[in-house]
Amino acid sequence: QDLLRRALDSGLADSVDVVWPKADGIDHWYNIYAFPEHDVNGQIISVMTVSRDITQRKNTEIELQKLNEELEERVRERTAALEQKNMELERMNKVFVGRELRMVSLKERIAELETKSGRGERENVDQG
Repeated sequence: QDLLRRALDSGLADSVDVVWPKADGIDHWYNIYAFPEHDVNGQIISVMTVSRDITQRKNTEIELQKLNEELEERVRERTAALEQKNMELERMNKVFVGRELRMVSLKERIAELETKSGRGERENVDQG
């Protein structure tokens, strides 16, 4: 009814998709196209409607939408899992970097001690 009113008021063709529940329990979809018919003076004298069954197309669209939603959920789950793994890797990296820095510091300290120890031995040899 709204479709007919829009076509009558605007003088332009319009269409709408509607669902019709059937006795078999399955919804059937129809595209209804309405276009005004004019007389020779340009006055609207009627509105012609044409409908076609688009149930298969609508069911495919609905299924595609469901699949897209499932895919988006999987992407969200995988993204969250990857973020968690990245956080774990960053934590492990900090641990390893910290350990490496301590090892560098210890090596430098050992080198200092060895240098001092070598000087002390040379001083003892020179004095002896």
